[in-house]
Amino acid sequence: MEIWDRQKDESAKAYQWFCRYLDYGVDRSFMKVRKKYGESSISMRLFERWSAQHQWIKRCRSYDESVEAERRKELRAHAIEMAKRHMEQAKTLQKKAITRLEELSPEELSPTELLRFLEVGMKLERETLGPPLEDISGDKVDPIGVKLGKELMERTERLLANRRVGGSIET
Repeated sequence: MEIWDRQKDESAKAYQWFCRYLDYGVDRSFMKVRKKYGESSISMRLFERWSAQHQWIKRCRSYDESVEAERRKELRAHAIEMAKRHMEQAKTLQKKAITRLEELSPEELSPTELLRFLEVGMKLERETLGPPLEDISGDKVDPIGVKLGKELMERTERLLANRRVGGSIET
């Protein structure tokens, strides 16, 4: 038996009004319930007496918390199912992209496309490694790959800039 179920000493009429009060939702109030069901149907004094005697506010709070807990449980279950579905979809997309990438010949790509591939590949590698390492003193230290990656990107950008302007390509 839940706290919001009919109590042993609660009359059918009192429980009926409790249910109306409970069903009004988190924005409930005695006045709103009385107006909705006709103020002449029940006196405010009787309404307040039943509420105090049968702990309506406490019971409603427990009910609201139970409903919210159930809603959150359902949302978590949905989020987990959605994450699993998205992971499977991501794997499918990755397989297709990798298959297509393996078929590509570097000669088919423009210098801009090559640069983009390089940028994305380096970014993904960096993200896979996680946040920058810390040395013993606690100071942040860039992994060597980040420094080399920046140098490689700068050199590639210079090469592409020279090619666009018609300059000679230095290596």
